[in-house]
Amino acid sequence: MTPTRSPRRPLLLALPATVVAALVGGLTLGVAGGSATAATEAATTSPATASAPAASVAGAGAAARTPVAGITSLSRAGASTVPAGNAPADRSLTGAPAAAGPSAKALRTVKVSTAAQLQSALDQAKPGDLIALAGGTYRGPFLVRSSGTAANPVVVKPAGTGAVVLTASLPMPSCAATGPDGNRTIRFMNGSSHWVLSGMTINGGVVLSGANADATQNWQSKMISTKNWQARRAVPGSSTRAPAQLSQVTPYLSQVLHQSVSSADDIQLLDNTITGKGIFGRLTRFGVISGNTITNIACGTGPALWLSNFSSGWTIRNNDVSKVANSAASHYMHEGIRMGNQSDYNVVVGNTVHDMPGDSRAITTDQDGSWNTVTRNTVSSVAMAFNDQQAGWGNTWTYNLAQNIGQAAFSFRMQDIGFTAPSPNSSTYYAQVTCNRIASTPTKVRSFQAGAMKGGTISANVFPTPYVGKNLASYWVAQGNTWNGAKKLPSPSTSTAGC
Repeated sequence: MTPTRSPRRPLLLALPATVVAALVGGLTLGVAGGSATAATEAATTSPATASAPAASVAGAGAAARTPVAGITSLSRAGASTVPAGNAPADRSLTGAPAAAGPSAKALRTVKVSTAAQLQSALDQAKPGDLIALAGGTYRGPFLVRSSGTAANPVVVKPAGTGAVVLTASLPMPSCAATGPDGNRTIRFMNGSSHWVLSGMTINGGVVLSGANADATQNWQSKMISTKNWQARRAVPGSSTRAPAQLSQVTPYLSQVLHQSVSSADDIQLLDNTITGKGIFGRLTRFGVISGNTITNIACGTGPALWLSNFSSGWTIRNNDVSKVANSAASHYMHEGIRMGNQSDYNVVVGNTVHDMPGDSRAITTDQDGSWNTVTRNTVSSVAMAFNDQQAGWGNTWTYNLAQNIGQAAFSFRMQDIGFTAPSPNSSTYYAQVTCNRIASTPTKVRSFQAGAMKGGTISANVFPTPYVGKNLASYWVAQGNTWNGAKKLPSPSTSTAGC
């Protein structure tokens, strides 16, 4: 269904003049006005869906290789070793509050062996419940409408008497669908929070939704279509790196939208196999998606793992992602891991994304997805490996490996290639791209490409075939971009010395 407009006109708040001046420096507004803005992400079509501050990121003055807090023990570019376990990434990156997760002691065990018993247990769940599933197949869909607590989440996992499969007979969208499919086997509704799902096979995917997520979608889509980047960047934590401000986002949106908005927080999906449809989250925060195999995703349902609409502070770790069927609409509908619509401060670490057909992207930030950390991931057999698309600010791409790539290994806002200066509305700002490498890829493939960029730090990567657009080349230095620590244009780079 087409999302409805929020009933009252949103407040168009502007950033302080000093911030605007610092960001816009050198912007040619007439040229930026001709931008081909990427299509906004559509709201989910599910009929069941109800409606400590850190220092600012510097531009060219940023250090060439800044260690990533909470990410340790890496010896070489492209290494994929990550800390063991499913714990969230360092809170200095995600802003996530402490949560017990699967280690919490169960206060009550609820044993189930039928689909009806499972739905009843979900409906009557109390903080600290362990819902233990006997081996077998459970046919849903299953709705989650209650919450645990940070100290006592609700845990759903096999009882140990055999494999557990959750499945459902779901309608399938057209392969030409342009928005995520909300009809999934497990549906977290209206901001349900503090759950752990572990050790199961889930055929038909998972959808996570905050309360009044449609309203946030409509507001952000309008701000994108009207190129009101000032209003988008006025959301707490959006204009500078400040993960502690994530706690202010939903109160701020409630004020702007004149209606209550709340997020689905601290949902952990651990060590599952997910097929048919992937994971889609909107207005959801501070969760963990770790150790899952996500594969054989049907066309038209969306990426394997899609965070949208202010879905921030997630840890996405050690997942194996593959085989998202080719969309007839656009690449954003068949990506591996996607963070869009102001999904910020997520840590994507140690994942393997591979064997993606068509013009797929493995890991993407888009539509204001900012201040994310993408590190130690391995990507192979895709068209484009790492993709910083529309208006990504301050994203960090480090220690990643791209191999057997079809088009480009690392790509930064190629749609703005015609601009004579970067635009804060759509271009890449303050990207840190360090200690990455490309291997086993034809020389015709661009290891690094950029269409528009400001304040980028590109250093110590194996990028033998870099490319920048003609206009970007003319302002590369003036807009504070550096290459291997120097104010110079990109040139072939074959060493990760210093990493």
